[in-house]
Amino acid sequence: DSIAVLMNSIPVEAALMISHAWGESVEEFLECLNKASKLYNLPDSMPVFFCLLSQYQPDDGHGLSVKEQIDLDPFSKVIKSEKVVASNNVGMIAVHTSTKEIYSRLWCVHEIDQALQMGVTVEGVSSQLHAITPHTSALEIDCRSADCYDDDDRARITALIEENGGFFRLNKAITRFRSAMEAKTSDDYWGEVWK
Repeated sequence: DSIAVLMNSIPVEAALMISHAWGESVEEFLECLNKASKLYNLPDSMPVFFCLLSQYQPDDGHGLSVKEQIDLDPFSKVIKSEKVVASNNVGMIAVHTSTKEIYSRLWCVHEIDQALQMGVTVEGVSSQLHAITPHTSALEIDCRSADCYDDDDRARITALIEENGGFFRLNKAITRFRSAMEAKTSDDYWGEVWK
């Protein structure tokens, strides 16, 4: 069982999804979660889908394998869930750290795009180090070159992207989201610096 299942004797429906790049700094990740909690008034009791804790990850023969869990399409189910879609505050947090670019992961750009298309409010939250670290220009996003750990996942996600307007449309959607997030992050960061 996942950590989330072990901590909740009665299953709960997530009201928030966290999208992250896996290779990020744990300290920066926690900074982002604390920041999101304050910015969006997220209660400590809010049920959250965070794949690291919500899915059983070891692939050690106990329970479902990661592939079997992915075959159940948990990300789409969470994004499409009533509580996430109905959230007028925020339904997904996209975590940005200086150590791993969230847009370099095919799963992340697909999750963000899928949520935006469902009308879910997606907010990017950035660590302070991310806010002051130079990035690839938002105009240079090429989701086709985003990495994916598993070739089967890459083929599955690519097919979904192609069915839904292709990479040109996805690049435009992610570029718009990233540009808006970067502008907001910059304003938030420099507002704090100059207080």
